[in-house]
Amino acid sequence: MKCDQCQNAEATIHLTQVVEQEVRKLHLCPACAKASGLSLDDPVSAADVLMAGGLTPAAGPAPKVAVPSRPCPSCGTTLAQFRKTGRFGCAACYDAFRQELPRMLRSMHRHDRHVGKVPGREGEFVRLSADQDRLARELKAAVAREDYLEAARIRDSLRDVESRLTHFSAS
Repeated sequence: MKCDQCQNAEATIHLTQVVEQEVRKLHLCPACAKASGLSLDDPVSAADVLMAGGLTPAAGPAPKVAVPSRPCPSCGTTLAQFRKTGRFGCAACYDAFRQELPRMLRSMHRHDRHVGKVPGREGEFVRLSADQDRLARELKAAVAREDYLEAARIRDSLRDVESRLTHFSAS
């Protein structure tokens, strides 16, 4: 089988990934794999190359892979190092790799922003508990300021949250 990248050499590296019920296959020769930044010792980089690195299986010649090799101007960390370790070298790396980061995060975590660690139903309870604490503090501050109109509004909100918490705990 010929390499999907150069179409000349024999492919000895075969990558297969299933994403949302779609099977994606990529066949590379050792030279193209190395040129693409694919490390055979690192299974994460194989998925990154297939999903985020720009390689696509093709019937004809595939486009050349554009794996950014530029380092962070502040610490010198490269995108390949981040893919391998999962850690940036400094805060400036976020700006240096801003364009590549969302696609990489989606391929690794299914989202490009933090969506929380608490499972769905428990997350609502945690949010309501935090609201209850916040409203209790706001109520105390409004009473201390003698802003009774605001205190009444906060009290009503607090009662609503407490009612929802009671209902949540009962179910």
